[in-house]
Amino acid sequence: MKIKIKLLKRIALLAVICISFSCKNSDMDMSKIDFSNIDNLYDQPLPIIQKCLEGKWQWTGNSVGILASINTNTSVDVTKKSVIIVYDDGSEYTFSYSWKKKDIYTGITTYVLWNNEQNEGWVYFDNIKNDTLCVMSYTAVGYLVWVKIK
Repeated sequence: MKIKIKLLKRIALLAVICISFSCKNSDMDMSKIDFSNIDNLYDQPLPIIQKCLEGKWQWTGNSVGILASINTNTSVDVTKKSVIIVYDDGSEYTFSYSWKKKDIYTGITTYVLWNNEQNEGWVYFDNIKNDTLCVMSYTAVGYLVWVKIK
């Protein structure tokens, strides 16, 4: 009898824990968030990062290091399942992605947009100001600036 009661208590506790975790993000009222102006985007919950990222972007120069070779006429379209990059010469690169929580530098962990085809982290997001997104490279030294295409 005691074993059954202990088992029932454990099941009830597990159910409460599962419900509390599942409600955590669903309680977030995203209607009051200004998605065009967020400092420390890397420190936000994934639903906010995803909402800021979805859409079409113009990839401007303003990058350093290895990423400086990208032409400013490059566009990036981020859907719920893939990233489509169209370079100034008309060529395209498309990849599916997922999100992985990774260390970006000492003491900071954030969601990294993971290129599933190459099985590597691609970028993470620093901030968004007036529809200008500061995109940080996960694999190279440098940053990118994307401007929202309206």
